[in-house]
Amino acid sequence: MFNFGVERDLIQGNPISTVKKKSVGGLEKSRTRALEFEEVIQVFERLPKLGISQQVIYALKCITLTGCRPIEVTGAQ
Repeated sequence: MFNFGVERDLIQGNPISTVKKKSVGGLEKSRTRALEFEEVIQVFERLPKLGISQQVIYALKCITLTGCRPIEVTGAQ
């Protein structure tokens, strides 16, 4: 995003140009945690209370139940 601003002369320089991925957040660790069935039910029950559209709720449910990437779900025809 900063590079975008620099290219369009919106800012003078990229303040994070020297930051490297390995210096931010430590080492990446693989995880095996998954939601329990009861937790999925709790999430689904709370979604309508968030004030988001029904379309977003359907997308989140689809992502949760299928394991698809969000871009795959939102870009589906």
